[in-house]
Amino acid sequence: MSRNLLRAVTATAVAATALVLLPLGSASADPVRTAAADLDGDGRADRVTLSQVDDQTQSLTVVVGDRTATATMQWWAPATGVQPVRVTDLDRNGRQELIVLETVGANTDTFSIWEYTTSGSLRRVTRLNGEPVQLYEGGGVAAHSGYECDDNLAQQRVLVKLDTLRDDNGVTYSGTRTGYRITGGLARVLWTVPISHVSSDDPVTATDPGTCA
Repeated sequence: MSRNLLRAVTATAVAATALVLLPLGSASADPVRTAAADLDGDGRADRVTLSQVDDQTQSLTVVVGDRTATATMQWWAPATGVQPVRVTDLDRNGRQELIVLETVGANTDTFSIWEYTTSGSLRRVTRLNGEPVQLYEGGGVAAHSGYECDDNLAQQRVLVKLDTLRDDNGVTYSGTRTGYRITGGLARVLWTVPISHVSSDDPVTATDPGTCA
């Protein structure tokens, strides 16, 4: 088997098992979750472990070759146990990122994005001003939030965030869809599309995180 073919087969296997979306209501209180991701783009799967440290903290550890890197982040839902890490490639550069659930709210879940750097550390993806990028899912009847990826722009991937709130009429929703380009650990806004007074089942309010796998 050629080297290129081996890399392709390995990358396909990693991607096929990377993004597992489980409803939180069915999750067990597991203090440890493991995943496989190609964090350095060499075509080989690296080990990812997410562990609960205490009632408010979780630890993300990756093993890449002979290097180990660890980062800690908040965890607000200890009764459910830590949740599976979502593996993605938000910039399509072959170096996968990790999406970690940090907070389980009454109606909305909050995630952070992490990447493995060339210096061998884990780095949180931020905006240009240093503010951490957070992804949201849910919202209940008061809001609709979510994220997905769009690969239609010149073979480059765009992270799309949906943020809407219910209007005062109690029936329709307004907000935005915002597209981000993720490069070098930074999220840059490419465009923002306003959403105005649409129904809850309008396609513009739909998102599919599976498109980021």
